[in-house]
Amino acid sequence: MPSLVLVVVVAVAGCSAAEPAGAGPENVGQPVAEGTAGANEAAFLDAQTQATATKAKTVGPAPNSAGQAALAPGSPDPGCQLLWPRRQFPVPESDAERPYLDQIVACAGGATLRITNNSKMVWAFYSPDKSTVTPVAPTDTMVLFHQVAFEKKLHLSAFMVPGETVSVPIGAADSLSWLLDPFLSLAWTGGAWLEQGTAKAAKAGTKYLFARGSPGRKAVWDCTEAVYKAAAAGASDVATWDTGKTLKTGLGLSFGAGKCATSWQAARQSAADLPPLAAIQNARGQAQILEADAGLVKQGAKAFKLTLCAVRRVFCKP
Repeated sequence: MPSLVLVVVVAVAGCSAAEPAGAGPENVGQPVAEGTAGANEAAFLDAQTQATATKAKTVGPAPNSAGQAALAPGSPDPGCQLLWPRRQFPVPESDAERPYLDQIVACAGGATLRITNNSKMVWAFYSPDKSTVTPVAPTDTMVLFHQVAFEKKLHLSAFMVPGETVSVPIGAADSLSWLLDPFLSLAWTGGAWLEQGTAKAAKAGTKYLFARGSPGRKAVWDCTEAVYKAAAAGASDVATWDTGKTLKTGLGLSFGAGKCATSWQAARQSAADLPPLAAIQNARGQAQILEADAGLVKQGAKAFKLTLCAVRRVFCKP
């Protein structure tokens, strides 16, 4: 069963020149993982494109609107950089989609398309020809989340988390699709909440607590997986899907039990500076942040209800 997603097909034409040298460290990420799940998702995408996305979504330069100030010759479009100067715009099929797609910045230049996720959601990528989607200089937190998803087989195709930029070959962009994924989004929200709360409640720096190989890093790993699985198991009618409760359950905050709570407590046995989950929850503003961020994921699911219904029948309820 594929993730709950919205199909957005990207098509870019007229870009063929080679990318300038020194364009960026594009070899730091992982290519799209292949395997049975990935193949099934690609087949799903083909079917969905025919069944529920018959109106092709394309991207292209925005038309020059009346009163818009003209750009200086040679300057990049707003939101783009000099080496990737031409902005490409995903076209929403409904007003509900627009606020989310407006936060995805796609810029073309040379032989690549760079896509930056300025939203608070996680977007999954799919491509029938298995084109490579390469993260550009991801942070340690981003790398950790990708590792959790791939190694725990939560999601087997590429994706971009909030704040992440990826690079895609222009030649493959016309067959690339990116899709909003509420499950990954909720899992990312849980991990980010833990790190933010730890920074507020801990006596030691979070970089030390979450260093590679540390007990804290493993605990965040386990908690991220737990939130994802809680989301996948607890999804229901969009109107009644309680993302806040799901997030608390996955993080072990509701009952102080579960994989996350157990792993976190075990980590504290060898990392005394790691604060207890209760201290993180009670840190300044943390409870409000948890509810607000969970609410954003629910709003995203509601905005894409029609597509979610096509993926999981439980979301078809009025």
